[in-house]
Amino acid sequence: MFNRNTKEIFKQFVSIDLDEKVYNSSETVLYDGISIIGSFSGIVSGQIIMNISSELAKVIYHRYTKGILAIDIDKEVKDTIFQLAKLIIGNSCASFYENGLSTEIVSSSIVEGKDINYIWINKNITIINYETSMPDMKMMLILDISGKGKIDNFNNWLYKKRLVNFISWY
Repeated sequence: MFNRNTKEIFKQFVSIDLDEKVYNSSETVLYDGISIIGSFSGIVSGQIIMNISSELAKVIYHRYTKGILAIDIDKEVKDTIFQLAKLIIGNSCASFYENGLSTEIVSSSIVEGKDINYIWINKNITIINYETSMPDMKMMLILDISGKGKIDNFNNWLYKKRLVNFISWY
């Protein structure tokens, strides 16, 4: 769901095609740049982290604004990236809801920095590393299912509906 929405929104709004490589890990180092962290809760709950390198953030801003150049990662660039992330997370939550799974966005934030380690204690997370012809973009998905008895049924339902084909549950 998140992967499909990410690819569609980037194609539609900033004309960037994304090719993904999916893997699981309990730790990763974020690209130097900005990260949007969104939390959601309901039957499907967890976090989505969209980590974008500084250079790619500038290209996204340039394309989204139809030609305005970004020299630095300022408030306008962050706001643009944040708007794209909200579209991705919101559309994904709406897709879950349309399929009978209540999920809502409960918080979101922006983190900026260099050499940031992201560690998930006692659990692997699914990481989708996107490649473009430009600097890399990395997005991490962290999903938890509320109610232990629902995990197997939920996984089977997601697979049959082809809503996600890249998430491993632990």
